[in-house]
Amino acid sequence: MSTHGRAPSVGHFFGDEYPRKSSLCWPLFQPHYSFLKEERATMEAAFRHFNTVMCYDSMSRLSSAFCPLSVSESQFESNLRQFPHLTFLDDLRYHTSAILAAPLDSVWSGLKLKDEPLSIPELLGHLTGCGRKVLALGSAFPLGLSTNQCIAEWNEGCCVSPLTPGVPAQIKASDSSSVAFAVVRGLPSNAITRAPARIENPQEALFKFVNRQCYDGLMLMRSIQNPTRTHSPFPGIFGSAVSSDGFIMLNDALRSTPGVAQVPSLTTLFCNESAGNPLQEVIDAGSKLRLAKLHRCSFAGTELDSFNEALNRVQELASTYES
Repeated sequence: MSTHGRAPSVGHFFGDEYPRKSSLCWPLFQPHYSFLKEERATMEAAFRHFNTVMCYDSMSRLSSAFCPLSVSESQFESNLRQFPHLTFLDDLRYHTSAILAAPLDSVWSGLKLKDEPLSIPELLGHLTGCGRKVLALGSAFPLGLSTNQCIAEWNEGCCVSPLTPGVPAQIKASDSSSVAFAVVRGLPSNAITRAPARIENPQEALFKFVNRQCYDGLMLMRSIQNPTRTHSPFPGIFGSAVSSDGFIMLNDALRSTPGVAQVPSLTTLFCNESAGNPLQEVIDAGSKLRLAKLHRCSFAGTELDSFNEALNRVQELASTYES
């Protein structure tokens, strides 16, 4: 859902219609912003800051948890994340939406496994606590495993790119509170370990690998046999080194067939100190606002006291992420 005014309305709707249901919300941030006139850039940025404060306040009160999403490093600046093995047009929403949609699909697929179903209340019970409600999403899409390589021997591991704006690529070394849910997709058994099962159990090897990518905070893991399907109409956002089955080719090899039909991937949903960074970014921006100059907000009925109360509630939520 958009942070530009719709999130509070949607939150109220679900609260009224499903008062006893848990809700996990995904506020979206555009990677780029356009202005009608260049001189209005400062004013439009102020409105974004205002809307985000009000959105986060609503999400903190009306949802069980929420996870902001963007391909940008910041909620308010157009600094794109680095995505190894992807080549996409950052101003084309069809491309950036695909990067966000693929890990979201993996999360929901992991929750709906017939053999290991997991409900939203159960998931949030593991990830949230002590008043924390903000989660962070990360993705290695594709996983980055080379052809004929197995993860048990992959010492450097994969690159999990954060998809929550404001979250750093690496968590703080002092952060020991990390808890994570992870979904692995499309890894055949021969890509996990070469050792016989009596020597190294594939599931144990997979768990160790994923736990390392989750900073030793892996609480729950789901493994899905089917990879993410990326044939048409999925956009062609993969680099030339990605094979048709989603593995990384070495020595400048070329795909034997055009396009990438499927990819293995790793998706993480975690809660730690770093997941609270977006809150501080919003607080810093909101604290500098002068609401009296934002006539559009005043005309909409937002009073200074109401905004300050919302900002204070966001600050209270941010305090739960302090060590």
